Amino acid sequence: MRVCSRVVSHDFHMGAQWPPERIVRVRDKTPYAWTITPDLKEALAQA
Repeated sequence: MRVCSRVVSHDFHMGAQWPPERIVRVRDKTPYAWTITPDLKEALAQA
């Protein structure tokens, strides 16, 4: 993924190593949102 890409997950978080930047409650759903940063991209590449 490119740096500054946005990632949205519908009802699933990505674990403690990748905490979401934003959590929104919409009725009975919980979307989570992240932005790929240079540090995150490097960490994901090493995983």
